Amino acid sequence: MLEERREHPQPAASTSSEKTSLQAGKRQPLKPPSSWLNVARQTAPTTSSPKTALSHSQTSSVQHQTSSATSLAQHQTSSPTSLAERQTSSATSHRRRLSEESSQVIRKKIKYEHRQSQIAFISDSMFKFMVEDNVSSNFILHHNLESNISLHRGLKSAELYEKSLPSLNSYLASGVNKVILCCGTNDIANLPFTCHNVTEIAQHVADVVGKFNTLCKSNKASLLYVTPTPNSYVSDTGFHEFSDKLNSLLTSNQIQFIQPFEILKTSTDNSCEDVIHNNSTDQLHWTFEAGRRILKASLSHFGIGCSMDTSTSQSPLYTALQKHQISLCFKCGSSRHSKRDCTKSHLHCSHCGSRSHVDSVCGYKYLPCTHCGTVGHYVGNRTQCLNQFKNLPLELYTAHRKSTPKVFQLRKLRTTTIPTKISATSNMRYSILKTIVHHSVFAV
Repeated sequence: MLEERREHPQPAASTSSEKTSLQAGKRQPLKPPSSWLNVARQTAPTTSSPKTALSHSQTSSVQHQTSSATSLAQHQTSSPTSLAERQTSSATSHRRRLSEESSQVIRKKIKYEHRQSQIAFISDSMFKFMVEDNVSSNFILHHNLESNISLHRGLKSAELYEKSLPSLNSYLASGVNKVILCCGTNDIANLPFTCHNVTEIAQHVADVVGKFNTLCKSNKASLLYVTPTPNSYVSDTGFHEFSDKLNSLLTSNQIQFIQPFEILKTSTDNSCEDVIHNNSTDQLHWTFEAGRRILKASLSHFGIGCSMDTSTSQSPLYTALQKHQISLCFKCGSSRHSKRDCTKSHLHCSHCGSRSHVDSVCGYKYLPCTHCGTVGHYVGNRTQCLNQFKNLPLELYTAHRKSTPKVFQLRKLRTTTIPTKISATSNMRYSILKTIVHHSVFAV
């Protein structure tokens, strides 16, 4: 022990210069004796680049960082399983939160009404937006309204009553207790082509609506009449005169009605021309947005809410298939894969004639026809409707059903007569077609 103590050098005494600096009161960093520095150089490992000596504060900070890193490493080494579990749980919760957000936006679960609806719609061409607009079509599919729509395009009020009487009786017999009626638009649209005045047309329309109301009351059902809107075929003065007369007749007969003209006006200063310009597609029929507003007002009259999802662009075809719980491949009908993974070709649908799917997954069977509103015979094109050309001769109707997609190919002759008095509604093309039949040859 004595020999080992002798080997270590003793610290040298402080010099006179160091004593002088301490006595002067100047604060200088303490320097270790030269003998200690020599020993430190001998014992330190040799490196390529010399390192500067660290101060006391730097040394303490380095030691603190080293101890904290060591403790962290020891903690990670001691419990690796718990750390992995925490990371897995955090990742799982993050994925669950993302899936919940995406499900609320994209994969929102929809509840479908599979029981018979108690509301029926009978209209001319004004309510055609219900079967042409995807948003409205999805709404009626969700609430099981597709089987209670009866459209009669181009018919006046009296003709509409005769044509819709069988369907209305079937609706009332099935449990329908609310009927929404819209007619009279074609009556005032043909006002320039008739010899009747505005008062006579209003009286005629009110009488037809009264027949509908009597039939509904006898079956304990409520009727709501949607009055006609202005169009470009009648002047502002003529429309207001017709509207005032019709409203007074409906009120005296105790018939419930709503006025789309008042619903579609954005301000009290709007004229008929403003409503026609902002809410019609062809200066006669409503736009999809205007139709949705009128549908909401009609249902709210019976205390029924109407919330339409305008954010989705889903086709009514897929909505119909989802409603009827057809969880098959929408292409070949297989239950082993989806449409995305289907590789089959040369398909044929016996219902609509499509080459892209089979009849077991044809959604057109569950959609109302865009021409008449009837479910069952729609094939994706309203020109193939069974009620499209009922007034045509049988041989022409048969040829029309066989020819797709073009109905007829006309050979132009030198002389063809066009009727001098034509209808302003969709019956126009039927009248022209009937006249051309006598002067043209059909090549089917």
